[in-house]
Amino acid sequence: MGKASPRRIPVAVVEQVLGLYRDKYFDLNVKHYPEKLIEEHRLEVSYTWVKGLLQGAGLVARHRGPRKKHRRRRSLFAGEMKIEMKEIESPPGFGQNERSKSRSLFTIERSLVAFDL
Repeated sequence: MGKASPRRIPVAVVEQVLGLYRDKYFDLNVKHYPEKLIEEHRLEVSYTWVKGLLQGAGLVARHRGPRKKHRRRRSLFAGEMKIEMKEIESPPGFGQNERSKSRSLFTIERSLVAFDL
């Protein structure tokens, strides 16, 4: 199958860590238990390793954080719309009757102004 890792922690140490937690340090949380193992028992083990071991043995519940609330995405152009009106030249034949002589032709130009995101 392959060679065991030289960094692998011996089975005797695993059993000692689990036994100490069951019998003596059951009231400590997972964060402080590795500190106690280093100070009191001279076992150099990491917090992540101890946490995985205790969770795998069922001595500590796997903590799931709160679910993330998803925000709606902002639109690309979340700015304002700018509208400009410009007077243009009237086409031939426009304004022939009395009613339309006072009118002018305008075009509306719209442009989006984007904010820096």
